[in-house]
Amino acid sequence: MPQVSLHPFTGVEGRALFRAASSIHVDVYAEPLFGGHPFFSEEAFEQRFTMAVEQPGFEIIFARQDDGTDVALMYGYTLTQELRWWDEVRWQPDVMRTLPGGYTDEDGTRTVVIPEILVRRPYRRAGIARTMHDDFMARRKEERAGLRVLPDNLPARAAYLAWGWSTVGTVCPVPQAPTYECMVKNLH
Repeated sequence: MPQVSLHPFTGVEGRALFRAASSIHVDVYAEPLFGGHPFFSEEAFEQRFTMAVEQPGFEIIFARQDDGTDVALMYGYTLTQELRWWDEVRWQPDVMRTLPGGYTDEDGTRTVVIPEILVRRPYRRAGIARTMHDDFMARRKEERAGLRVLPDNLPARAAYLAWGWSTVGTVCPVPQAPTYECMVKNLH
């Protein structure tokens, strides 16, 4: 793995880091896989990031080289009832049959969601994403985690499955978004 160190920030600290986060976001989403889709624009990212920073349990982690270059980031926050994150999920029938009652009822303590894990191209496949992921998860108190991944993003999807995530359905979170796979992972 390239020599990087992890730098976690929470809440108010995170607000000041939008420009650094946006720089990584712009690099990653300029790639052909994302096809210039408006959902991945810097403006749309700023709206999502601004909302995320205001949520309880917000944490962002940057992976930085010794020279201060940010090479990767991930962030997440705790779901509250008001966010209604599960509402648009089209559950896989086999998953739906096994869910306990109240599975999607959020009270601000049950689920952490991870909107982004982004690694600049030259630093991929070096264990950076996994290191950030494991570091982030080790500090979480929630019982489970959720994320969304584009089905065509085969490297990310394969990594999540290898890290213990399970696909539970698909979701198009807002009309202008692409359809994602929705994944969950039990934490405790």
